[in-house]
Amino acid sequence: MVKEVASLVSNPLLMQTRLGGNDQQPLLVCLVGDTRITRAVNFTRLYLVKFLDRTKMTSAEKQDYPKASNALVFGGMVTYIAGLMLIMSFSSPYWIQSYQETFSDFKHMGLWEYCFDQFRYPYYQFDRLFDGCHYIFSQEYYVIREWLLPGWLMVVQAFVTLALMLSFTSQIIIALELVRWPLEFVLMYEWLLSGIAFICNAVAGGHVYLCAAVLLFLAVSIFGGECWRRDWLMYPNFNYLSWSYGFAVLSFFFHAFAALFLYMETRKGWELRKESHNLVVQMHPNPGRNGYLLSYMIRYMNPYHMLDSFALDKRTLFEPSGDRDTGTA
Repeated sequence: MVKEVASLVSNPLLMQTRLGGNDQQPLLVCLVGDTRITRAVNFTRLYLVKFLDRTKMTSAEKQDYPKASNALVFGGMVTYIAGLMLIMSFSSPYWIQSYQETFSDFKHMGLWEYCFDQFRYPYYQFDRLFDGCHYIFSQEYYVIREWLLPGWLMVVQAFVTLALMLSFTSQIIIALELVRWPLEFVLMYEWLLSGIAFICNAVAGGHVYLCAAVLLFLAVSIFGGECWRRDWLMYPNFNYLSWSYGFAVLSFFFHAFAALFLYMETRKGWELRKESHNLVVQMHPNPGRNGYLLSYMIRYMNPYHMLDSFALDKRTLFEPSGDRDTGTA
């Protein structure tokens, strides 16, 4: 008997094979209790058996889990389109461009790059020509960087960068919700994940959050109002807002539109969670002092919760089998 238990304890796969499903768990409890093996080992091996049983899901069982709602799917698609537009606007140097008919020495610029054609800065004391496209923080533009990068443009850069980070954060969260990974965590906290993705995207309910749409709105508004200043690029009447700026504006609208669907998904999940909580309170109005209300709340707060009675009944994990059979403490 001792050798049999030792072989089972040392080999979890063999233990799971020999004992089978849930109906054989009392046998393992009895064997471990009779041989006086440490209660910590008892708990670990029993939990491992339940974990192995729970991970063996057939394709039919996987189909029973609730799929992502249409609002989440559509909101995710719109968010990915908005993120693609945002990264194109972020990396391309065509926020403002000069008309070809003007033959201006300024060609075009983006958030991080300027392009000139034999440009001479009038306030620089040396006769130096700036030609070609260069990074705004490169050594080529070191002497005129203060003029190329005013304070309002640095604010626009910061807003667009933060919006890009928040947009990708929401895309990662939505992807985890769509593929249902990790399954138990997503099913338990789907309403919270949708809420985080919503906050990262836009505006709802009259409250403005620090999110991608608001940051993009501020960025395109500031740039559209300040790009015509005569103390920045010379001859502003020769320039026009180009397609990179247009992508930023479209990305703002797409993020706000996606946030509407994510807000609907968050509201639906929160209401479902409240209904489940009220049902638990009605079923168990007097919790007593034995802690069973907490177990039922953990089980029923989420209607898709996967935990079984084995994980909730903690007394079976630490009591030897002999004590339960005789009723002694």
